[in-house]
Amino acid sequence: MFMTSPHFEVPVPKSLLPKGGSCLQAVSLSTWAAWFVLTTAHEEEKSTIYQTTLVSWASTLRGLLESLESSSVVGLQWMRPTGDAGGWKLTGICEVWVPDAREEAMTGVLLFKESAQKWLLDERGAPVADESSGRRQLVAVQA
Repeated sequence: MFMTSPHFEVPVPKSLLPKGGSCLQAVSLSTWAAWFVLTTAHEEEKSTIYQTTLVSWASTLRGLLESLESSSVVGLQWMRPTGDAGGWKLTGICEVWVPDAREEAMTGVLLFKESAQKWLLDERGAPVADESSGRRQLVAVQA
């Protein structure tokens, strides 16, 4: 999960913020766990607005993706620890799948297809056997 601190806040007029919102110049990651960078596109009258959200749990990412039109997802990256102290690896994700109920206990709530791979990975980054017909594709990134 991400942590904030008052000294990370940037003063912004309340009229420019959503109710209860604040602007931060930094957040801290309190666990040595994977997290995600989700970019969505929102069409306005004369332009497209891009919003990038940092997401700390796969279950939260699943809820966000299920609430969006899949065509609005234009970028998704997976930031995983490398095992080295302080090391991280950023990987592009091109597809997100929901596992069937039977395999979810072993794989976690989402499966990921990296841009450079042909197979699905579980939440830990381990390859998943391609044998389940009960999976459903949640998102194909519209890059």
